[in-house]
Amino acid sequence: MSGFGGGIEGIAAGDRARLAVAWIGGAIDELDPNGSVPDEEQYRFDKNTFDARLSGMAMGRTTLTLAVDVSHFNGDIVTNPDGDLVFEDGLGLAGSLMLERPFAWGRNKFSAQVGTGPASNFRGVFSAPTGRIYQPGETVDTSDPWQVRLVNDLIVEPRPRWSVLLGAVYQEQDTGAAAGSRLRWISLGARPGYHFSPYVGIKAEAGWDYTDQDDGPAGSLFKLTLAPQITPHLTALSRPAIRAFATWARWSDDFVGLVAPLAYAGQNGAFSAGVQLETWW
Repeated sequence: MSGFGGGIEGIAAGDRARLAVAWIGGAIDELDPNGSVPDEEQYRFDKNTFDARLSGMAMGRTTLTLAVDVSHFNGDIVTNPDGDLVFEDGLGLAGSLMLERPFAWGRNKFSAQVGTGPASNFRGVFSAPTGRIYQPGETVDTSDPWQVRLVNDLIVEPRPRWSVLLGAVYQEQDTGAAAGSRLRWISLGARPGYHFSPYVGIKAEAGWDYTDQDDGPAGSLFKLTLAPQITPHLTALSRPAIRAFATWARWSDDFVGLVAPLAYAGQNGAFSAGVQLETWW
């Protein structure tokens, strides 16, 4: 959960636990974080979220974080010559649990999230749920959607020059639509890496995703990437990283015309290459 707002963090709650509370007002930008123009059918709106989280609780070597979010959407109307699209007021609740455990060669992080209504997307803005397209003249009950998400993130660094990132996601959601509302997503990925020097290395990545929507398409996408890169440190998550990449991907016939339709319409596979800069703060 992130966005524009304000709050207080670092409030002592025992020996190690810390409490943080914030109001997040959301923001609508003309560009998505990756620089692309968002699809107009996402219908992104401002919403108000009150976020409270308790972090740093020790369970042996495992650290526990709990978070609760209450989101309110004030409703809106999108005018359309074929009939106005009406979004009703909505109130939603989301909860998150995160467990992080270090070990000799790395760490494992597990998270579980459940959300309803405007809080079901776990974001600072309200938007159309994945897999749902609103129709002109429709009245949308924004309290209907819900979502459950499980994520496991594992980092293994057995030797100074070697590393492996492993990830797994299970997500199920109900979009609130009258038909075809249930959508399931499974994702598995592995990213082994090797450093030739403290600054130059190479990463490989294999990923598999499967999605299934009631009364809709179902299938999978597989991709394989090779990427030499430059980073400032000899660690798996050293950033910033600048890398060249080459990616080969293939997807199910049900997804033909749905995966990058402007570039690969009518295809069930593709090759892509380029240069990428990644950083965070």
